[in-house]
Order: sequence, then structure tokens, then C-alpha cells
Amino acid sequence: MYPQQYPSLPSAPPSYNTDMQLNQQQYRHSLPNYHTTSDERMADFQQLVDRYEINYTFAKKLRALEGYEIVFICDDSGSMNTPLGN
Repeated sequence: MYPQQYPSLPSAPPSYNTDMQLNQQQYRHSLPNYHTTSDERMADFQQLVDRYEINYTFAKKLRALEGYEIVFICDDSGSMNTPLGN
């Protein structure tokens, strides 16, 4: 076989553990820092609202969740495409 016909495979993707460690580091940095002032946290929140163009009413509701830890559980398995019966 000729090497030019079958180029070497690209490097393997990073391991799952590496991705998880990176996510955990980013998560720790996103946690509220209790050494920041309320004004600094409000400025950060305002940047988030501006960046994602969140409307005022929804932004007020999001602001009320400050201090809570929010976890999303997402399921994209095939069973999610199954129609619901009556």
C-alpha cells in the first residue's frame, strides 16, 4: 500500500478526563466570588444580559437566581424522539 493513499490518522481527541478537568476549572472560576462587591457582580450580570440580548423581564427573573447552583441534565438519546401516546 502507498502511504499517500492512506494518510496517517489525525491525533486522538483529548481524553474525557481532560475535558472534565477543564470544565471543572472553568466552573470553579464561574462560581460567585464573595470577595467581589455587589456592584461588580451586577456589572458582570449586565454584560451577560447585553451579550445574549436578554430582555428586561427575563433578566430580572435570572437575577433572582443568584446564589443558586443550576444544573442542566440533557438527554439526546433515541428515546427522546419517540412520540408520546395519548
